[in-house]
Amino acid sequence: MRSTLLRIAGMAGVLLAVGMQSARADTLTWTGMTGDWHAVENWTNSTAPEDTRVPADGDEVAISQSGARVSLAASSAWLGSLTLSGASLVMSNWDTLLSATNVEVLSGGELTCAGPFTNNAMSNRVNLVCSNLLVAAGGAVNVSGKGFSGGINTTNTYEDGHGPGGRDAGGAGYGGQGGRYNSMALRTNSVYGNPAAPLEPGSGGEGGAYKDTTFGGHGGGAVRIVAGQVVVSGGIKADGTPGSFLPPAAYAGHASGGSGGGIYITCRTITGTNGSLTADGSGAVGGGSTGNGGGGGRIAVIYDSAEQALLPRPAITFSAMAGMGGWATNFGDIGTIYLTDSRFFSPTNLFNGQWLAPITESFSLNDWTVSNVWARLSGLTMNVSNLFTITGTNLGRHKLEITNACTLTCSNVLVRGAVFQLGGRGAVTGPVLTCSGNLLVTNRGWFCVNAGLTYPGAQPGYGALVTVGQTLQITSNGWVFPGAHPTNGAVPLFALRDLQVAKDGGINAAGLGFGGGASRGDNTANVAYGPGISTNTSVSNASANGGSGYGGRGYPGDKGSGGLTYGHANAPVEPGSGARSGLASGDSPGPNGGGSVQIRAEKTVSVDGLISASGGLGSVTYGGGSSGGAIYITCDTFIGTTNGALLAEGGNAAARAGNYGGGGGGGRIAVWRMNDLSAGAVSNSVLGGLDSSRTNIAESGTIVWGWLPVPGTVISFR
Repeated sequence: MRSTLLRIAGMAGVLLAVGMQSARADTLTWTGMTGDWHAVENWTNSTAPEDTRVPADGDEVAISQSGARVSLAASSAWLGSLTLSGASLVMSNWDTLLSATNVEVLSGGELTCAGPFTNNAMSNRVNLVCSNLLVAAGGAVNVSGKGFSGGINTTNTYEDGHGPGGRDAGGAGYGGQGGRYNSMALRTNSVYGNPAAPLEPGSGGEGGAYKDTTFGGHGGGAVRIVAGQVVVSGGIKADGTPGSFLPPAAYAGHASGGSGGGIYITCRTITGTNGSLTADGSGAVGGGSTGNGGGGGRIAVIYDSAEQALLPRPAITFSAMAGMGGWATNFGDIGTIYLTDSRFFSPTNLFNGQWLAPITESFSLNDWTVSNVWARLSGLTMNVSNLFTITGTNLGRHKLEITNACTLTCSNVLVRGAVFQLGGRGAVTGPVLTCSGNLLVTNRGWFCVNAGLTYPGAQPGYGALVTVGQTLQITSNGWVFPGAHPTNGAVPLFALRDLQVAKDGGINAAGLGFGGGASRGDNTANVAYGPGISTNTSVSNASANGGSGYGGRGYPGDKGSGGLTYGHANAPVEPGSGARSGLASGDSPGPNGGGSVQIRAEKTVSVDGLISASGGLGSVTYGGGSSGGAIYITCDTFIGTTNGALLAEGGNAAARAGNYGGGGGGGRIAVWRMNDLSAGAVSNSVLGGLDSSRTNIAESGTIVWGWLPVPGTVISFR
């Protein structure tokens, strides 16, 4: 990489030398307003006024006419310098190249490109080669909304946005997927491009609901910079734009946001003060719109590690944030941030986006607060001496996700108004969190723990470990989500002193067990996971529509057979089994099985809220339900109330007249305690799911309320 960058710098020097040999270097000043770079009448030669011409090799060029807009449609000469302030330089055509030894974009200056454009071609971008680039405070390289265009509603047709990430209805994708209608789920097949070399622009969002008056947002454009030294104290922007509408439309209907664009910089070093690089996806127009948010774009900065190491960490921020839908839901997913190494990483200054650079360093902090960002890290080793806080005001946009192997140790953890996710669903190595004090989930906070195949020192069947030395407290509107590994069924284990689950809060593993099938055009790909899946292997549209089993057998439906039972009633660890999709083709994935809630408490478990491990509902038309999962609690003292509930119910089949899909079998619940101080009976259910016609039900699962130790003689050794 270093040799490549040096060759680029050497080439710049050679081109400059050749240019200065072939032409006299003068100072040229732009004197027009809106006009063509290559038009002689727009320039004044300050060095030789009698020699009126366009800039040539080696010239010093200044564009500072207030409000001027200069169009560069063909490549420039290799300039000695270019200074841009109070004016805009607009590049057009994909191969147009701006070349100079020194480029300065000063306050009020904007380097941009024409756009947006349709699927016919990637028409325009900012394409710059220089030895030194300065983007000063108040200056910008800005291609926001200059990528692929959004869709337009014509004759009441919801036109898809343009670009590779705008082909399906909804918010556009690029580095992250776009949002989809009426849910927080994401569109599929909308991610494209190379995170290490993001050359493409962003895609446009879907058009809206009113004829000729509603528009999807445009994707962010593309920025390609090859330089020696880069200084960013202003902004480099490639953001998407929101959906929009014109009267007489009252609102933009389904008009969705464009995705962030692409910023790709290769250089020797990058520095700056209060600078920013953004490739944010945009939201829908808002105001009750059903539109969806665009996904974040891609940012890659490739620098020389050895030379960058000689400089302090620059005060530059990076963002590939996702857009938000019109109802403050329907979010896109964050885009990617790719850097040469972890030199820019700081746990106290996290960026919005998926951090793809390696994090090889272990960190130790007295306190760690992650506030109002959405950051996704591939792995982390962290020790926090005191309080670790994850806080925010929007669950869709404020998240800390550590998706691969991580080891976190701390005294106390607070999750408040934000999502804290440990482990990625389907990861190889699961997370380990050791909290010597209290772990509090409150104010709509979500704590999500996904099991890997295993974790260091794990017992068989477990893929994540959360240890709490004092109390795991879940207040009203706080939730813990334990997710099993979707293919091998390893589950998270919670080892703690006390558990407190308040009313209207709880532990929810519903649909977080073995994975369901995914219809991908033919039934051979429609594979579900778990020991209790239906054995039907039909390849017709009514494919594999029996419900899955676990504590009880799944109902067979009108074709195939229901899934069988497995596991242990007294000590249920395995999650529920997924179910196949109800169709052999189309976008109708089968439901996941119920997850597994594993609580090992030294002292008290208090349940005034919900603990659920129920199965998922069958997918459209022929889909069978998945089976309920497992709830396994051991403690010294159990305290329940009439508000409390333990559920591991099987999922219903997709509703349809006639007996098509079968319901999933009930799961397993086992609670073992030495004392019971319950103020009232906790409700508990392992009912099987209903079939499509809602007349037949799968078998119920098992419930065990046991005592520790088992009644009988107790021998005490003193």
